[in-house]
Amino acid sequence: MERFLARGEDVPDGAPREADIQADDVSDIIFTSGTTGLPKGAMLTHGASTRTYAAWSDTVGLRHGDRYLVVYPFFHCAGLKSGILACILTGATVVPCPIFDVGTVMTLVERERISMLPGPPTLFQSLLNADLGDTDRSTLRLAVTGAAVVRWSWCGKCATGSGSPRWSPVTA
Repeated sequence: MERFLARGEDVPDGAPREADIQADDVSDIIFTSGTTGLPKGAMLTHGASTRTYAAWSDTVGLRHGDRYLVVYPFFHCAGLKSGILACILTGATVVPCPIFDVGTVMTLVERERISMLPGPPTLFQSLLNADLGDTDRSTLRLAVTGAAVVRWSWCGKCATGSGSPRWSPVTA
């Protein structure tokens, strides 16, 4: 370990390296399941990622000061891009949730004053099916879901717990 750490002492300050990064440079490679063909690695660039998630953040309403409960793993594109990158671009705070559990999520929502809660429809269905008691959800301002079709009536129940829709669907 000491040898490994010592190697870092010869690395120059980050500023010159940052200046060498261009918008068209590959930032990461995500691997697809091959839904539209064979599985493959898709190369994403810094510029495309920042433009996409700046637009995504604007579309969903993520803003400076939001507290974003990231339930996605950071190795997944959703955790990396719509979680970490979107928060860096907007100045929102990342609050990691290492394992989804209704009780853990609701404790974090209340304790950390979460304003943004993303997740697949099954996450929100789990919340709807749970007894949330008197958990304070007053800070929740945004919820984003995807990966499956969601009924409008279901959105309203998620928003208020009663079925009175206060959300509007956005397709991006």
